[in-house]
Amino acid sequence: MTGAPSETDTPKAVRLTPRQVELLTDIATKDCMYITYYSRWDQTATAMANKGLATRRFAGSGHQYELRITRPGRAEAIRRGIIPAVAEV
Repeated sequence: MTGAPSETDTPKAVRLTPRQVELLTDIATKDCMYITYYSRWDQTATAMANKGLATRRFAGSGHQYELRITRPGRAEAIRRGIIPAVAEV
């Protein structure tokens, strides 16, 4: 089958490492996370941003940035059961 996906198609799972799942859980349940450059979480956060699941914003400090969840990231967290699905009004 070719063409654009229909609205009834279920979203496919995004392949995530255990550390990415842990970070997805953190950013899905908090407003934002502050990540220090070159820390053990920096590479994980960068990979999440490259997959479109999170956004990175400069935090004003020279060695930290803010990590927030995106809509695709929130959808993945709901699909994985990390956060409950909320009916949109």
